[in-house]
Amino acid sequence: MKNLFKIVITGGPCSGKTTVINLLKEKNYKVIPEVATIIIKENLNKDDTEILTWKNFKKFQKEVIKRQLKYENMLNNEEGIVFLDRGIYDSIAYLKKEKIEDKSLFKVCKSDYDIIFILEPLPFLESNDIRRESEEERKLIHFLIYDTYKEYFDRIFIIHVYNPRKRVEEILKIVNDYVKKYTY
Repeated sequence: MKNLFKIVITGGPCSGKTTVINLLKEKNYKVIPEVATIIIKENLNKDDTEILTWKNFKKFQKEVIKRQLKYENMLNNEEGIVFLDRGIYDSIAYLKKEKIEDKSLFKVCKSDYDIIFILEPLPFLESNDIRRESEEERKLIHFLIYDTYKEYFDRIFIIHVYNPRKRVEEILKIVNDYVKKYTY
């Protein structure tokens, strides 16, 4: 019998991932926030930082991978359903976007997820201090994320754009059906 179910919520920039994660958290599900956003917020106002993605992309991704793996390893003794705002394979997609083929980084990007939900991009793009991608980059990242996860996983679901609560309902229905298979 399986005890832990790791579910990834991913997609390109401005696809509603964090909104969905926050709604799941409101429903008392365990969630792991987006590591890249945490790192950016920690370093945004530091003049001497080299770790920001727009200053040193590879160094930033190495830190994202390191922390993502740390958070995921902390789940080893957990039980139940855990939702992750992005997974480790998002880093591979971002590295591909920048045409960085670092095999040593790709080797450490290994994690076992039960289900991957890829959210379709929202019809608008919000730029801010953290989200700086253009519309073209957003589409490319979305495609690369889908393509990368498709290389490693079979259980990928595309969640279409509509009301965030409806997205959560659809996600929970799929997750609950999946969990039932492994717990009864």
